[in-house]
Amino acid sequence: MQPSLFLPLALAGVLAVATTAIHRGLRPHVATRLLVASIVLVAASAVPSLLVVSASFLAHVPVMGTGIAWCTQMLGIHAEVPTWLGVAATAAVASGVWQAARVVRSRRRLDGGQIAHATGHTDDPRPVEVIRDDAPIACTLPGRNGRIVISTGMLDLLRPEEVDVVLAHERAHAAHRHDRVLLVSEIATAFVPPLRWLAARALFSVERWADEAAVRACGGDRRLVAETLARVALHTTQPVGALGIAASTPRLGVAARVEVLLRPDARSVGRRVVGGLWLGIAGVAVLSAYQIHHLAGLAASLCPH
Repeated sequence: MQPSLFLPLALAGVLAVATTAIHRGLRPHVATRLLVASIVLVAASAVPSLLVVSASFLAHVPVMGTGIAWCTQMLGIHAEVPTWLGVAATAAVASGVWQAARVVRSRRRLDGGQIAHATGHTDDPRPVEVIRDDAPIACTLPGRNGRIVISTGMLDLLRPEEVDVVLAHERAHAAHRHDRVLLVSEIATAFVPPLRWLAARALFSVERWADEAAVRACGGDRRLVAETLARVALHTTQPVGALGIAASTPRLGVAARVEVLLRPDARSVGRRVVGGLWLGIAGVAVLSAYQIHHLAGLAASLCPH
């Protein structure tokens, strides 16, 4: 098997590491887009390679390969795929399909558009629904309508100006369709579990994006947004798969977001660095697209005797 099959994956990994190293010094929307592009790039480089290895392994299994002539020149495979590698790749593909299906089903259950239709509240493209619950809840459900849910427990917990911060944050999630970032990250992670590391930083950047939108909506009062975020984080809960003001990840949670809110200019990254990363991503994307032609060759090589 030619090592070049995995070259796009290796290059995508290098770019992903570089992006995560500087993401906190970027504007949130720029960091989010770079991180999502890196996630997609790594997944697009890894999944075709996994499919090729898995299919190559299965084609050499006596039962699976019955009646099939294997073209050994395909992908430079001149011998059977090692059993350990073939089993691992096949298991990864099967697990990825199963986990991705679970993510899609979960998203459909939480789809804000479906809930809005069911309750009859379809006039407001981003309606806010107050639910009677003592637990402090504030989140944005996925879907085109971006339905925002806030509980009476949350309203009782916060002062009016803090409620405005929370709603501004959630409206930013809905307006910019941040649920798509979450969906892409979860599906990519289903197939490539190590991407959790990158997905956590994408979630952090998405929340930072909404934090900055809340700052602008509240007249630039960064301390108010930081204090509201800290207060909500001590009490809030939210559905899995939804975006909320207190969403957190290991090492990149609420404390890190509060720090950036209070020290917005602590670090910055130049445009040349960002431009270089985009050029690198574009180059690896072209190389990954070229590698995908192996899948067409794979299908052609599975021909009956």
